[in-house]
Amino acid sequence: MKNSVTDFAELLHAEQVAWGTAQFPNIHEPLDYWAVTVKHGSKYTKVDVGGKHNRSGKYMVENATGRIFGIKAYGVIHRGHSYGTLDEIADWNWGGYVGVKKLEAIQRDTTMPDRPPSTETLLRGCIGYLNSLPESQKPDPAWFAPLWDWMRDNRNATS
Repeated sequence: MKNSVTDFAELLHAEQVAWGTAQFPNIHEPLDYWAVTVKHGSKYTKVDVGGKHNRSGKYMVENATGRIFGIKAYGVIHRGHSYGTLDEIADWNWGGYVGVKKLEAIQRDTTMPDRPPSTETLLRGCIGYLNSLPESQKPDPAWFAPLWDWMRDNRNATS
């Protein structure tokens, strides 16, 4: 790992202070209000944000992999709230309530598909959505019948 938890804590603190002072200009001691504390554990490292009177858990870093997670409760990681790894901390905006991936990082993300989905896939998704609506919200079936006809007629065509 090229970045350490200390690097993450310093970046988190800088971006929390920048965000916080812009959002809440009347805070008298912003450096203390958004202080970052690191507590090392055997499996995870806890990264807390806040001063001595308002400190709370925010992130946990898996020591073995460097993966950053949000928390469910203090000391309990939330695997559904993953924020990349320590090597990717520059790809995230850490100001605000939670980390948000920067647009540039999303655009260069290699997990994006090489090509867009086919027209048939898109139409199947649209029709599936329309069919999932409650009866009171469904459009007139005559509206999307031509889509089914087009799909039937062009099933083997390339998109």
